[in-house]
Amino acid sequence: MAAPTPTLPPIKWLSFSHSRNGNRQFYALHADTGEIKNLTNSSEDDWEARWDPDGKHIVFTGIRKGQNGIFIRNLETGEETTVMSSTEGYVDYPSFSKGGRMVSFTGGELERREAHIGNWNTGEIKILTRNHNFVSWTNFTPDGRWPSPPPPPPRL
Repeated sequence: MAAPTPTLPPIKWLSFSHSRNGNRQFYALHADTGEIKNLTNSSEDDWEARWDPDGKHIVFTGIRKGQNGIFIRNLETGEETTVMSSTEGYVDYPSFSKGGRMVSFTGGELERREAHIGNWNTGEIKILTRNHNFVSWTNFTPDGRWPSPPPPPPRL
C-alpha cells in the first residue's frame, strides 16, 4: 500500500526581494492572480524579510538613514518599527518567534556576529552568544520558545 501523498495548505502569497525599481525591496506575489505588491517601498535597500505568524507584519533587514538595521513593518498601516540599528557593524537574518512578539537576529562586526533576541514591543534586546566569532543566522525552535543558532560546521 502506497503512503498517502501529503497535502499542502493553499498558498496565496509568495514573498521575494528584488531591485526592480532600482533598490532592493520586499514584494509579495499572489499565487493565483500574479498580482505583485511592494511591501516595503523605501528609497533604501530592504532584504531578508520574514512574515510574522499572523501575516500582518514583516520583519526585515534594511538601511534607513544610512544605518543597517532590523525593522518591522505593519502591512495594514505601513507603520515601521526599528528593532535594532547599527552604525558600527551589521544586523541581519531576522526571524519572528511563533507568537510574533520576539525577533531573533544576528549582529556585530563583520566577522564577529552574535545571536540576539529582541522584544519589538518593549525594545529590550539581549545578546545570546558571546565570543562565538561568527553566528550566521538564528531561528526559533518549532515550539517558538527558544532561538536556535545553527549547528557548527562539520570538521573536515
